[in-house]
Amino acid sequence: MLDDMKLSDDVLATIAELPDALRAVVEAELAAGNEVAEVVSGHPVPPAGAGIRLMRPLNVPLSSSAAGIQPCRFPAWDGSSGYSDEAKHNFVLGPPEAPSDPPHMAEVRHAANRPHQPAAATASDSARDRFERSLQMDFDKWHDGIGYDLDAIRDASAEERAAIEDLLLRRGVGDWRDVQALAALNSPRARDALRTAMASHRHELALAVARHAPDLADEAERAAVIVRALEGAGPHDGLTQTLLQVEEFHPAPVIDALFRGTISRKGDVALHFAAMLMFLHGKAESSFDWDQRPFFLTFKTQDPTARRAAFGELCGKIGVDARKYLEAG
Repeated sequence: MLDDMKLSDDVLATIAELPDALRAVVEAELAAGNEVAEVVSGHPVPPAGAGIRLMRPLNVPLSSSAAGIQPCRFPAWDGSSGYSDEAKHNFVLGPPEAPSDPPHMAEVRHAANRPHQPAAATASDSARDRFERSLQMDFDKWHDGIGYDLDAIRDASAEERAAIEDLLLRRGVGDWRDVQALAALNSPRARDALRTAMASHRHELALAVARHAPDLADEAERAAVIVRALEGAGPHDGLTQTLLQVEEFHPAPVIDALFRGTISRKGDVALHFAAMLMFLHGKAESSFDWDQRPFFLTFKTQDPTARRAAFGELCGKIGVDARKYLEAG
């Protein structure tokens, strides 16, 4: 049936990765007229899982063979709801039902710095065993930002470090956890893999390298990584990680990219850029000042005239000549 629907190879491959019961949900929805909106990569799907988002809410009743899946909902994220497997590795979701509120940067920062919490070790555990066990990802570890066991890398013998390196390189650099572990190894092969990841079109990987292996990039290269992310990262595709780095590192090319993006990017991104510019110019208490949220939301418009008016007001507040950017656009 799926072959008759002219789905892309990427979508077909992702559907094939789903457990049987979730795949049956997708097939039933498509047969009822629903459509695939996108393959979900990143939250809430961990690297070990697969996810499909449909165009319309899921309405087909579950069949009696749908054991092993459960309803899920993400009201604090984007209002999505649908089904997951019991391990929360694989998901079939409907469309977002409500706009996301901006993230609380303090909470994101806390999650990003959360240390690995190893399981209880046994006397026979080697450092390699401990590290391999930390690779097992579940929804809570994914959601809470818990990384791999870096203490195991530090405790490992030369032979164990080589085995851990081989394991990571075979798996490939999938997310920031892999970047962090390779940076901890700091071997020639690990550094080569990190240089490749820094050039990746996946913004979250490039940003993770800039954060966890800063010696691989000079200031100009780090700025280029951030500018590239500011030009392309979305709310669920590295935007938060980008803004966290911008808060700490914002040379002139980064500031310029923020101004340009405040005019050209979609509203749910532009409002964050406006908030960051207010903060970096000393006109806000934080990188998203909730007291000024009504003003930031004026950027969430599809009307070019309204966007330009909001931009002009922003530049007036921070003392910058708006014409430089408006005339260039």
